Amino acid sequence: MLSRYSVSSDSARVKWWRKKSREGTLPPILVWFVTGLASFVILDGHERLQAALLENIPPRFLVLSQLGNRVYSPNEDNRSRVLNSLAIQQQKCKNNISAIDAINNTLIKLYDTRYFFPITFSRVLLGDGSIWEDEVRNYLLHHRQEKHLKNILCRER
Repeated sequence: MLSRYSVSSDSARVKWWRKKSREGTLPPILVWFVTGLASFVILDGHERLQAALLENIPPRFLVLSQLGNRVYSPNEDNRSRVLNSLAIQQQKCKNNISAIDAINNTLIKLYDTRYFFPITFSRVLLGDGSIWEDEVRNYLLHHRQEKHLKNILCRER
């Protein structure tokens, strides 16, 4: 996805973040996993990402996501086939520690009936943004943080 605006490599903010990146104090980039896109979307940190890339330093990411948990019933025929295969493999690799670890991991997964999946809730608000402003204003009033309203509405820190 294209960002709202391009990040100039020569901007003062990118230069500042490059310095912080070299110092090892670059804050993480905030991303959100959107299941409909099967991708991560950068919410905050476009300049930090650009700076890290220019410095060839791997950036850190802070991922916003929600996991759902479902329990499923395993297929007993498949389970018994896997168990037979593991028994054969165990006989062949009795003294190989890494093979035993792999067998143990397969057994754990074989009997774990939980399935985790990412959930993303999002909605588009069309119009001039007044509905969004009302929601933000009500939220801040509810949490007694109305002093931040002007900065949020002006998209300032």
